[in-house]
Parts: sequence; C-alpha cells; structure tokens
Amino acid sequence: MKTREFEVPTAIIAEFASLLVDHELDNEIMGIGEGGSIVIEVRYQQRDKAGLFALIELLDDYNGNTEE
Repeated sequence: MKTREFEVPTAIIAEFASLLVDHELDNEIMGIGEGGSIVIEVRYQQRDKAGLFALIELLDDYNGNTEE
C-alpha cells in the first residue's frame, strides 16, 4: 500500500472529505500545515488511483483559482 500526504486548505476540507468517502480511501489527519491547512495522509492501492487523481484535481483547481 502506498501513501501520499495532502495539505488541504480549510476552505475545501468538506469537499475533500466527501471525495475521500466517495472513493473509500483510507486516510488519517496528521496535523496542521503551513497557513493553517490540514495535513491528511491517504493510503491507496493501484485500484484506488481514480480517487487519488480526483483529490489532486480538486487541489489543483482550488490552487489555480486562488493564485489568479
């Protein structure tokens, strides 16, 4: 099983958590990151890649919209 850490801004934590549940991804809150973001460790297997990509896309979309 592989792991990946995400720093999730509080503004999108509910949507991020919903994706975790929808894709049945095993996860754990690790703490608070820079700027008050929530650090979440996600454990996944090869078959879970679609869910992992959905999380990455959500964060990329959010970061793209906030940088403009």
